[in-house]
Amino acid sequence: MSINSDKNREINMMRIIGNIVLAIALLLTGHQALAQKNYRLSGHVTDKNNGRGIEMAVIRIESPDRWTTSDDQGSFSFENLPEGQYSVHVSYLGYEPSLQTVQLSDRTRSLEISMVPSNLSLPEVVVTAKENVGIGSSSRIDQAALEHIQPTDLADVMQLVPGQITINPDLSKQSLISLRDINTAKDPDLNGSLGTAIVVDGTPVNVNGNLQSLNAESESMRQSYAAAGKGADLRRFSTDMIESVEVIRGIPSVQYGDLTTGAVLVTTKEGRTDWQLRVKSDPEIKQLAISKGFQLPGKSGGVLNVDVDYAKAMDDLRLPAQGYNRLTSQVGYNNTFFKNTHPLELHLKVSGYRTLDENKRDPDMLRDEIIREKEMGTGFKLYGNWWLQKGWLTSLSYHIAADYSKQELFQRSTVSNTGVNAMPTSLTSGIAQGTFLPSTYTSDLNIDGIPFSLFTSLKANFFKKYGRLASRLMLGTEWRLSGNQGKGTQWDMNTPPYYSNTSRPTSFRAIPGLHDLALYAEDNSELPVGKTLIQSQIGVRYNNRMPDGFLGSRQISSLEPRVNLTWQLWKNNAYQVKAFSLRFGYGLTSKSPALFYLHPGSNYQDEVGFNYYPDLLVVTTHVIDQTANPQLKPVRNQKFEVGADWNIGGVRVALTAFEEHIRDGYTFEDQYYVMDYKKWDALSGAGKKPVFQNGAVTYTENGVTKQVPYAMKSDFHSYALPSNNSNADKKGIEYVINFGQYKKLRTSLTVDGAYYHITRMDDVLPYARKITSSYLGDRFPLLSVMPGGKSNIHQRLNTNFRLITHIPEIRMIVSLNAQVIWMDKTAFYWNSNGEAVAYSLSDKNERTYGVYDQGKPLYVDPVGYYDKQMQFHPWDVQTSSAAPYATMVQSLDSNYFLNENYPVYWQLNLKVTKEIGKRVRFSFFGNNLFNNRPYVEVVRSSSYIRMNQPAYFGAELTILY
Repeated sequence: MSINSDKNREINMMRIIGNIVLAIALLLTGHQALAQKNYRLSGHVTDKNNGRGIEMAVIRIESPDRWTTSDDQGSFSFENLPEGQYSVHVSYLGYEPSLQTVQLSDRTRSLEISMVPSNLSLPEVVVTAKENVGIGSSSRIDQAALEHIQPTDLADVMQLVPGQITINPDLSKQSLISLRDINTAKDPDLNGSLGTAIVVDGTPVNVNGNLQSLNAESESMRQSYAAAGKGADLRRFSTDMIESVEVIRGIPSVQYGDLTTGAVLVTTKEGRTDWQLRVKSDPEIKQLAISKGFQLPGKSGGVLNVDVDYAKAMDDLRLPAQGYNRLTSQVGYNNTFFKNTHPLELHLKVSGYRTLDENKRDPDMLRDEIIREKEMGTGFKLYGNWWLQKGWLTSLSYHIAADYSKQELFQRSTVSNTGVNAMPTSLTSGIAQGTFLPSTYTSDLNIDGIPFSLFTSLKANFFKKYGRLASRLMLGTEWRLSGNQGKGTQWDMNTPPYYSNTSRPTSFRAIPGLHDLALYAEDNSELPVGKTLIQSQIGVRYNNRMPDGFLGSRQISSLEPRVNLTWQLWKNNAYQVKAFSLRFGYGLTSKSPALFYLHPGSNYQDEVGFNYYPDLLVVTTHVIDQTANPQLKPVRNQKFEVGADWNIGGVRVALTAFEEHIRDGYTFEDQYYVMDYKKWDALSGAGKKPVFQNGAVTYTENGVTKQVPYAMKSDFHSYALPSNNSNADKKGIEYVINFGQYKKLRTSLTVDGAYYHITRMDDVLPYARKITSSYLGDRFPLLSVMPGGKSNIHQRLNTNFRLITHIPEIRMIVSLNAQVIWMDKTAFYWNSNGEAVAYSLSDKNERTYGVYDQGKPLYVDPVGYYDKQMQFHPWDVQTSSAAPYATMVQSLDSNYFLNENYPVYWQLNLKVTKEIGKRVRFSFFGNNLFNNRPYVEVVRSSSYIRMNQPAYFGAELTILY
């Protein structure tokens, strides 16, 4: 019934998409262009300081969407433009963008555009994130802001986004993205970090091919580099190579897929620049970066950019093995061909990174212990646009990218146990001999991963005007492949690492690659209505995921409609309210499961049947080769948002309210079964030399061969199954208020922040719980099933008061950020089908659900239980106090449901940037200047924690030459 319903829903959705495509086709073919005169627009782009022409500046006009680049003299031209008014945008790395409005009414029009180099002597320099006014909610961080905040990786850049809080830079630990969340980059929600797309120069970063963990249950013994199933490690991205970052928090364009939470769009540097040397130092990080943009000789030589960055981090000088030492680099070439006819952009970039601190040692490591970690990778991108202007087809965009990484972990450790341990070694199901592990031994562990990905995309862009309506239609397709060709996890079965009780050595090479094929269509329109303007972005994305390989039998398809609307009621108004617009957005997004969830590996369960040390160990092993979940689905997010942007008397306000419903999040759930095994009687006395042969244990005594008696036993065993058993509901309000500059003090004030209300449920469905205590001298005979609905609610309200003082005459900017956490609340709930499942007992032994008096213990009844035949029995309340059933009733601490509400806490952060002449820039930052770290009691866990991060300082020096 459910399958047919899903098929009918998909068929109906396909019909809707077909009707939309047909309607667009009829709309396009049913209108004839009005006869218009065509004109020529030409110009010259120069440096304002020296008058020299700027080559490779990008000149773009809208309505119609046209672009070109300047030649070696700074000249450019557009042909065959219809009469009308145009906005001409000019941009080039290291210069302030230029915007001019031109009225074309003559046969030829020429523009002289003087661009101003970016520096602190300009009247206005923006060192905060810019809220994009228009379609959707997003923030843009440009070069000046990046230079001022002195980031080390992408996690540091995120502190400028509304709702984020300042975190001290730290390269010694994994850093994962956290967006519209209360968790931070150092402790993120894993479904959130996996579901946030990081797109560098149009290429999505590969997060699906990472498998570097020991097994699905324990993950790796060391997780310095591996982020299997978690997302991208932000430490890989050097901010010295970044020109700008756009953070899409709302509903993204349909050209961005395989995501749920949002997208971070990174644009790396392109264009001619001076040599730049950047040196950064703070207590834990030392960094050196050098870059240069070369204008190659000739009229169409193009530009070559070279960037190299070295960073060394150490969280604790006493523990050098926890350090991180990286080298990143990128070489990029860009050019534009056929500038006067049909410009063809070409961007070619090759990037690489590697870690340099392969061998690690700590003072507390034993002499023979070794930790060797190595990661290296390279990426290739070829992309661009080809302006065709063939009828309504304006341009084609192409993209080809590939990346390859090699991650290795070798760990030689000393394993110490309290005594001699039994070790199963069988790789197949059945009864076999095992081995004995000494109390202390040396174990060698190798984890070798080679994740790789391929990405291609092709987009066709169309433009058409129907009277006052301007329509930009985008049709596109993309294909992705993610895989891993590593050797996998390897160790000697006779000397296993700590967490190998349910694992055996395995290879990643047999795992099929994950293919994603997508088609999408999107229309971006503008329609003036009176003095107002309506902007729309309406699109749909079709995903076809093939988790079993390109020719695999299982395919998962989904449709993702997305809509963004903006109604600009007025702009540049002469009245007190200078501008006002309303926004609305709705969309569906989804994230395919990474290979870590699709192929968790085989599971091994063992029962010791006979143990006669040191002569014989007999073990029954049960192997589950297929621990993958064929029903695993992509995570889905249904997003809504409404917003308003206005300018009242020079005070600009951006306000966004949002709601997100994330379903089918990835978790690992224990799947239980009953395992039968032989249990032989203990053999007393030494020197009996038992032998295991033909399924029997025998020994010789006084020349007579005897069999050891046995009994058949059974017990509950489990393996971790990847599941869609996690939900999250997010809602909140984000705000940015820019009060502008108080000119007498040269100081501006920006207030930003967010209120977040996040509900997470990690056990949506009932789950099995094994009882580890014994009953009547044997293992517990029943498997309890507890009600689902465990959830927690976290709320936070924060505000950043950013005071920015800019003195152009001395080329200096000082920003002071007072970060205040007004509200920080946490509450836990356990409700099934909307009803509380936990209860306390009154003095009369009566149950009280949902009312929890402090000091009284709490209880949760199972919904049922399984017996040893795996027959399910519903729970009978009448037996809850009788043996053995009473043991299955779960006890909770009386403070389990206590609402934690922390007091207000704050910190003060300072950043200073000073230019010395035109060639030297010095920057300084200090986080939590007063080291305000109050102790707060966590009543639920009877502990204390410190709020805020410790005081932290750093500085950097940049030299241009």
